[in-house]
Amino acid sequence: MLNLLGRDRVQWLAVMAAVAGCNAVSYHIIWTITHLGVGAALINTFNVNPIFWFVLFVATAIAFETDDAATPRRGDGAIAVTVLLLALVPVNWAASAGVLIAAIWLVATSPSGSRGRRVGIILGALTASLIWGHIMQILFGDWLVGLDARFVSWLAGTRSQGNLVDFTGGGNPFAIAYGCSSMHNITMAIQLWVAMTQLLRLRLGLRVVLVGFAAIFANIFVNGLRLATIAHNPANFDYWHGGSGGVMFAWLAIFVVTLIVMIGCNALAPRRV
Repeated sequence: MLNLLGRDRVQWLAVMAAVAGCNAVSYHIIWTITHLGVGAALINTFNVNPIFWFVLFVATAIAFETDDAATPRRGDGAIAVTVLLLALVPVNWAASAGVLIAAIWLVATSPSGSRGRRVGIILGALTASLIWGHIMQILFGDWLVGLDARFVSWLAGTRSQGNLVDFTGGGNPFAIAYGCSSMHNITMAIQLWVAMTQLLRLRLGLRVVLVGFAAIFANIFVNGLRLATIAHNPANFDYWHGGSGGVMFAWLAIFVVTLIVMIGCNALAPRRV
């Protein structure tokens, strides 16, 4: 590996961060392999959103671009070792902290527009689901699911109270939990948008920002439709919640978000993929 990476600081730090990123979701990897087998685990992308894997790949791919030199600087070794040690700690939050440290260091020590700055920004976006999403749930979770319940009840044409949404046929309402909220996966849209803007070297402007907001809203809307469908089909709650219907909506959200980000970013890019 030493010969492969040479003395390029961005490549070394990106690889260490990629190891940390994998360990941050290791619980899902181990669970799917143990319960589903290797083949099914691969098909299910280890129960981790495939956009997460794509964004991690983009960060690593940018690190191995050859358009600028990135010789080691003071502190790189200590940061790389710290990130690797955190990646090897069998605790998810430690590995997540390793990704964040690599992101902050690369952004802080790399020139604007360089590989290092672009990789650091993408790694920072990965921490949206690894760290910041969980913190947002702790701080604002009740408010977010309440807002989601009002949105879903509007789509379904029913009523809501707090995080409870009425079924259209009456009876006891169903609760929107943090993990099922339309707000839960907006980090997916943010991560893909950030990865594509950095891959295509897009400058942050109004049109670029609008692409990001469109992807976020599309994700919220698709999951809102899933919850509204539950409100209209209480007898098939399990099917639409965590069964095949829920899986269908999950992939629909991924498809719609990917379509918006890819088309939008490519349309604005000086170079296209």
